[in-house]
Amino acid sequence: MSASATSILNPVSASAISNPDEVLVRLDADMLPNGDFGRQSFEVTPKELRVFEGDKLTTLLPIADLKSARNEPLVSGGRLEVTLKSGAIIPVVTYSMNVAARFSEAARGVEQLIEGKPFSINLKVEKTRCEKCGRILPEKDGICPACINRNATLWRVAGYLKPYRGRAVALALVSIAATAINLVPPTIQGALINNVLEPRRDIGLLWQLVGLWLLALATAVVLQVTSARLTTYLAGHIATDLRAGVYRAVEFLQLQYFDKKQVGQITSRITQDTDRVWGFLAEGLPFLLSNALLIIGVLTLLLFTNWKLALAVMSPIPVVIFIGIYFWGRMTTLFQRVSS
Repeated sequence: MSASATSILNPVSASAISNPDEVLVRLDADMLPNGDFGRQSFEVTPKELRVFEGDKLTTLLPIADLKSARNEPLVSGGRLEVTLKSGAIIPVVTYSMNVAARFSEAARGVEQLIEGKPFSINLKVEKTRCEKCGRILPEKDGICPACINRNATLWRVAGYLKPYRGRAVALALVSIAATAINLVPPTIQGALINNVLEPRRDIGLLWQLVGLWLLALATAVVLQVTSARLTTYLAGHIATDLRAGVYRAVEFLQLQYFDKKQVGQITSRITQDTDRVWGFLAEGLPFLLSNALLIIGVLTLLLFTNWKLALAVMSPIPVVIFIGIYFWGRMTTLFQRVSS
């Protein structure tokens, strides 16, 4: 389908066009008036409407004789109709849903010419599929979630940590310390069984180990509270900065974007997206980091304690990872469908 039009940023009035036969819009329709598939060319000039079948001119309507123009929805398509000043309704061109959006814009341009307003339409086709993978986009002209660079996105979010470097470093150190403290109780348990209960009943050593255990638990609680406070502080401030940045970006969007979206939809989208980022920073990221460090610490401790036992414990891990990736991929797809 080919189409040409004056730029939407540079509207032109019909009286300002030196050549009255200049084609302002040329569109190819993919259906004939009887509903069969075929090809027709629709042209709009400052003075008239033209429809061609091949090289044959089938319709010629002067703009001066028109009262209005509109699109009549049909099953799996539509029809551009004009109303003459005499009141007669004339079907001009029939088309399928593939090009309906363009003909809707063309009808708006015809209305502008009839009313003597500047001719200003936009025939840009909104993308519905990803150009890279061919998947259907969640919204027109949107971003494909399957092709997005997640690492780059994560680094962009991490860039919001720059004003809070000190607290971010403190959170990392607290997370490492909490992981190390969580490995102390199992070590004390081993010492209780191997050195106190089995060889001899050493009450003094028992009380020392129990005291160390309680101290480790108390330290873990303090570190957990500190980590939660730091995480909440960072997540809240980053979400605030992110939301402020999004609002600043929205202020520079073209009016055309707001014409296509409802005000409530834009506000809801901004709120939901920033809330999701906050949820990831406040809950998801700390959960991933703490558990990843804990797994590394446990495996390291097992390897140093008994490498054969460590290998036996780790043997189901590849199967668990494969099953997790398989089911998580399906769950993510279903979640995206429900969300959209």
